[in-house]
Amino acid sequence: MTALDQEALDWLVQFGAQARNDEQTQQLVDLVDGKINAVNAHLPGDAELGEQLHAATRAHWRSFLAMVSREVFEVHPPAEVLALSRTVARRGFGIDVVMRTYRVGQAMLWQFITDFLNKAIEDDQLRSAVLLLFWDRVLEWTDTCVEASVAVYTDEREQWQRGALARRFGLAGSILRGDTVDIDQAEAQLGHSLRRHQTAIVLWADESASVPEPVRTLEKLGTDIAAHLDAARPLMLSSGVRGMWVWIATAGVPDLTGLSLGGQPGLHAAVGSSAPGATGFRQSHREALAAQRVAIETDYAPAVIRYTDVELVCLTTGDGSIEAIRVMAARELGALMSADETTARLRETVLAYLASGRNVPATAQLLTVHPNTVRYRINQSEELLGHSIEERATYIELALRCAQTYGDKILAPERVA
Repeated sequence: MTALDQEALDWLVQFGAQARNDEQTQQLVDLVDGKINAVNAHLPGDAELGEQLHAATRAHWRSFLAMVSREVFEVHPPAEVLALSRTVARRGFGIDVVMRTYRVGQAMLWQFITDFLNKAIEDDQLRSAVLLLFWDRVLEWTDTCVEASVAVYTDEREQWQRGALARRFGLAGSILRGDTVDIDQAEAQLGHSLRRHQTAIVLWADESASVPEPVRTLEKLGTDIAAHLDAARPLMLSSGVRGMWVWIATAGVPDLTGLSLGGQPGLHAAVGSSAPGATGFRQSHREALAAQRVAIETDYAPAVIRYTDVELVCLTTGDGSIEAIRVMAARELGALMSADETTARLRETVLAYLASGRNVPATAQLLTVHPNTVRYRINQSEELLGHSIEERATYIELALRCAQTYGDKILAPERVA
């Protein structure tokens, strides 16, 4: 150590002893706090956060002054500083709040000490030596505290997110199981409307997807799809390191025909049909999972696969539960799902008509009725369907066979208007 270096260190010893007085400390704390509050003006008012910010700034200054004048300089981040990082994380603010606080604090400290030394030291060489020693130690102090603060913030944020994610997953699981939940509370906790139409999408990235962070890529994809449908930010739950469950809420049934993933290789989407409420939340998700299974087990599936395009395959291969069968039958048969005797005769006639190759005389012979009776019942049935039987013959026959097999388990108690 040169004589000038020793003189600079001696000066810092005296400075440290004097600067630790309350008036000097308060002056710097007020300067830093004021600037930090100004750059974070977009944050909501929070008395507790403000108090911790003040305590952290004060602890920073006191701890630094206690060490800056020592020949062996060691950095030990104050507990108040680490507590501030935890609070920022728990408030849900980004890491940029912590980093911005350090940048501002460092700039204000440098401004403060430069102005102070310009007035306190007349000798240019000594002032430069003190500034150099002081600044080297400020940088080491700041770098170490920033590293510790970011580590604490990251750990706290991950724990918070894991806890929040666990709660949201648990709540979503309850809805998917059909448990009784308070819709108002569920909407508040999930941040998602459960009263609107629900469209569930299962997103995943296969091994060929060259994306460094699949979950973040899928989150952006889910957000983009919601924007494409003019919907609010969707509910998204990570289902694994390469998968995401998504629910999009809309006022009515959205148009999903133009849905695209932008040609990104290795990314896939399985889309359930849209239905209202918590029932729709369950139904659409179940359908999306069934469509995903079809996509994964075939080499020819498109990047976006819709359940409605593979519904018969899903039901045939056993991916559709009785609830899925009920949904399909209700959609295809409409008012023909009523359990009354008159409607039951109409269903019987239509099924016989389809089984007879749409041959009216053969159907009449099978049912032992007059051909005109068959024609009358077919006309009545088409009025209830709202379209000709020919338009959806395959689906209608499957729905009628399901209704014949399951009976009251899927039939409506009254005729649908």
